[in-house]
Amino acid sequence: MSGKKISIIIIAFVVAVGAFLFFRSAMNKKNQKAQLSVNAIVTGNSSGDEAASHRGDADEQNDDLADQDFDVQCQSGEWMKIADAQKETTTLEGKLRKVYPDDDLPAEFKAFSYYVEGKEKVALSGSDLSKLDNFEDRDIEVQGIKSVDGKSVAVSAARCAGVETDQASIKAKMSFMNWIVDNINAVASAKAPYRKWVVDTVEFVDDNNVYVEYYDAVENEEDFEGDDTSRKILLQVASKSDGGYGVKVLASWEMGEDDYELKSGSDKFASTTDTYYYQYDPVEVKWIRI
Repeated sequence: MSGKKISIIIIAFVVAVGAFLFFRSAMNKKNQKAQLSVNAIVTGNSSGDEAASHRGDADEQNDDLADQDFDVQCQSGEWMKIADAQKETTTLEGKLRKVYPDDDLPAEFKAFSYYVEGKEKVALSGSDLSKLDNFEDRDIEVQGIKSVDGKSVAVSAARCAGVETDQASIKAKMSFMNWIVDNINAVASAKAPYRKWVVDTVEFVDDNNVYVEYYDAVENEEDFEGDDTSRKILLQVASKSDGGYGVKVLASWEMGEDDYELKSGSDKFASTTDTYYYQYDPVEVKWIRI
């Protein structure tokens, strides 16, 4: 046999062996992936946990998007359909309230999840009232069919109303909140112990009286030696002709073991229940109505 034929046979043998090894490796990987999938389903480990985590992240992102979409819908006064109305509807105006077990309400309200507090309290009924969750404690208009006894309304549609849709008021609030983000370190009652103060929430009693919560932005956990650095101040606010604001600190708080502890001034709005609450998202760089 010539050397040329021997070389061809050797090359063919090597190729055949390589193909076999590649095929076996591919099959092993396929089997391993299949087994991992089975293990994940049976034990809830590995890929199963990771998939669940991704699903959780996706759900959270969807919730955030839903909240943002609602804010836009609310401010524009757009109606949200809750159910079809087969009869003539009536309209209610007031604050949407959720019924809680400890609420001081007439017994007949305990069977409902929501009511509108306006000139009078009217309970709301319906099969899909979870859509009303974002309206809680907001000014609202509700359309629906009144019950025979007139004590409840089956909701067909709802929308934000009053201050929630007052574009001038919304613009004024946004202007002040953006200003306080930039000026909190000058307004705060004390200097930040570590780095700088960052605004967390702003709560409007009205256009001239505002609670501001803020905290110290620490670069990393190793630098943080103290307890929670959260603070709160009550400000009296007045617009200035140059676009800025004159502010007076009426009261200040520091975080205690369980809650804020008053350190100076007096909380003249302690009994106020209806306020307008916003939280700052430093990642998205915008305010979220909560």
